[in-house]
Amino acid sequence: MSINLRKDEKMYPNTLKSNVDNSRTEKDKTLFKSNKVKLLLVCFTCLLSSGIYWLTLEKPKVERELIKTQSSNSYWDNIPKPIGWVNDFEEIFTPEEERKLDSLIQDFEDRTTVEIAVITIPKAAVEVGKFEELTLRIAQTWGVGKKETNNGILIGISTGYRKIRIQNGLGIEKQMSNEQTKKVIDEVFIPNFKIGNYYTGTFNSIQAIKQILEKDSLNQRF
Repeated sequence: MSINLRKDEKMYPNTLKSNVDNSRTEKDKTLFKSNKVKLLLVCFTCLLSSGIYWLTLEKPKVERELIKTQSSNSYWDNIPKPIGWVNDFEEIFTPEEERKLDSLIQDFEDRTTVEIAVITIPKAAVEVGKFEELTLRIAQTWGVGKKETNNGILIGISTGYRKIRIQNGLGIEKQMSNEQTKKVIDEVFIPNFKIGNYYTGTFNSIQAIKQILEKDSLNQRF
């Protein structure tokens, strides 16, 4: 058998080569198909990843537009609940700044019973023409000030609309006039807000309000 095999090799060299070539061809085809499948899977994965990435980028934009559309009067229809003396819904203060303002107001309330609430209002929450009326509505809904003395102050801020409104309770109006209130806005709030110093403007304005009320209280005492 071994001799015949060697003879066959000599007699049919092309046949053997053809068999070897066919075998290689089949292997190449199988390998090609395998690589093709892998390539398709890679392409599909890339496309899928790109699609997910696109959705990730686009979703916040879509949500922002949806909020703008649906929330044009959201605070007017649904006044948010207070979360403290400082309610920064525009997020213009850092957490540390918010704590300092809250502490400043709390200390003043402990000494005088006067309540001062601060709220920042996003543009999407109210129409510009209703901003001032909304601040009064919030002050009334929240019940800022003691019921028996009506000594509450609500400071409404909208950096988006570039508006500030101070709502004084009837008890406060006896101690701080409209002229004095306007002076705090014009001389303390606005100059600081124009250069982006929202915390400093708010802190110094509260300090100015405290000084006016404390001075009036001192005058009444003597």
